[in-house]
Amino acid sequence: MAKQYERHPDEIKTSNKRGHPYFFDGEDIEYYLDTAESTSDERPCTRCGKMPTKEGYDACLGRLPGVVAACCGHGVDDGYILFENGVNIRGRFTITPSR
Repeated sequence: MAKQYERHPDEIKTSNKRGHPYFFDGEDIEYYLDTAESTSDERPCTRCGKMPTKEGYDACLGRLPGVVAACCGHGVDDGYILFENGVNIRGRFTITPSR
């Protein structure tokens, strides 16, 4: 069971974790806004419903060769792909697995 925090009086959505809004106090307290449970318990992506891979990648992306970091956007934000050469692609895009 996740640790439940007392809601912060000035609670604001600071960001999303796999599409789930969360609060971060700038130090060590981080919790989901809907339940006040710790974000240390992973949740599935709000778009595809899948949990991250064991390495922490978005399940719909997996490990991408030549990529430093990537995010699918989880249906609530723009996605991004940051390549090793510094090129950064941002926006809403469709992920289509190769066959």
